[in-house]
Amino acid sequence: YEIYQCDWSSDVCSSDLGLDAWIERVGLEEAVRVRDEAAVIGTCMHNRLEAYVKGIEYVPIDSPLEKVAEVLFMTVRGSALSPLREVFGVEEALYLKNLYAGRTDVLGVYAGKRSVIDYKTGLRFKNDDVLHKYKLQIAAYAVAHDAMFEDLPGYRPMEQGRSEEHTSELQSH
Repeated sequence: YEIYQCDWSSDVCSSDLGLDAWIERVGLEEAVRVRDEAAVIGTCMHNRLEAYVKGIEYVPIDSPLEKVAEVLFMTVRGSALSPLREVFGVEEALYLKNLYAGRTDVLGVYAGKRSVIDYKTGLRFKNDDVLHKYKLQIAAYAVAHDAMFEDLPGYRPMEQGRSEEHTSELQSH
């Protein structure tokens, strides 16, 4: 596995040559602007999803980017969330001791199967290499979940992982 860590307090973070080439092409100032805009949209989207699955009110932030997140959320709610029947974890920390840790968006029953679900948002669809990394991330979350809880009474393993990718172009992949 390749694991990339980013210090978002620095100007930009890159983990592959494609991103480096893009930064070179558009310039550092534009790359930082796009990164910051994507971060606001992604945070708003995730906060909306979290409020929805927890059944609590979402309080929007004062940003024109909130509308983009709202449109994305409505699309996800209408398609990707409809098979979600039970939620037993939101923004759950999962780890495999001394190897890796992360937070998944939702642990629940999706289309009748115990599932690890992670939502990805962006301006456009990712290439196959990035999608493969998303699948590895979901698999790692499932392995970590099972390792963390396998000794508990009533434990049942995860049956599937879902990485839901949604773009601002109102498409899901």
